[in-house]
Amino acid sequence: MVETTNIPQTQAYNGSWQTLTVTETFTRVARDRLLYQFTIHDPALWDADWGGEYEFATTSGVYEYACHEGNYAMEDMLAGARAQDAAVQPVPLP
Repeated sequence: MVETTNIPQTQAYNGSWQTLTVTETFTRVARDRLLYQFTIHDPALWDADWGGEYEFATTSGVYEYACHEGNYAMEDMLAGARAQDAAVQPVPLP
């Protein structure tokens, strides 16, 4: 279980930050499945707690679906690198 409090105003969620608490749980539900659940609590903004859940399957590596900041442009960066590779003139062999 992970409980997050003391969220800075710059990271406010829908106006909530001073009394916001986010609680996350990670539960192994099968050998190859992980259940992620979260609860949002802010009595100053919402009448009741709310949240959601998502079930993850195993992969060959470790990836967290929500933390790929900066990778949205990966396709363009790779395409640019491939174009640069293709533009290089091969050196003739003697």
